[in-house]
Amino acid sequence: MLKEELIEYIEEYGLTRNDTNDFIADAIYNNGPEELLEFLSGKDFMNDLPKALAIYCFRNGPIEDMHAGYSVETAPEGTKPEDISQLSQEDMKILNKYIVDKLGFMLHLLMEGRYTDMATLLEWPQLCSSDWDDPDIEKEETKWQNFLAEIQKTHIKL
Repeated sequence: MLKEELIEYIEEYGLTRNDTNDFIADAIYNNGPEELLEFLSGKDFMNDLPKALAIYCFRNGPIEDMHAGYSVETAPEGTKPEDISQLSQEDMKILNKYIVDKLGFMLHLLMEGRYTDMATLLEWPQLCSSDWDDPDIEKEETKWQNFLAEIQKTHIKL
């Protein structure tokens, strides 16, 4: 079943988001995550997923606020310092490429079943981030639900 066919099926039968999640969970159980990701995103999912994660986790966060504003070169005289971008377009390209490459590699390790490499990677936080806060899943879930509510106003309802 193609993604477009799934959308039609969902709309035709009035499936809720939970029904759709159950349908997708069955597909994962029966076909494995790689086939499901390919179904959801197409053949380029290993290129698309790291980009989507970078946008969600990195690009649309505080880094965007640091990037927003006038460049030093184009700022009108008298521009307040807080209205001048702290990061150039070139800086953003470098940072975005870096995170997409790193996320892509991590996903590659998972998809290739290189679990010992992944375990080594997962040991790093114990070495250098022991004083970092744990993720705030509830806060992110609330933000996600708000985001979904906004996009559902203009897109199909999953």
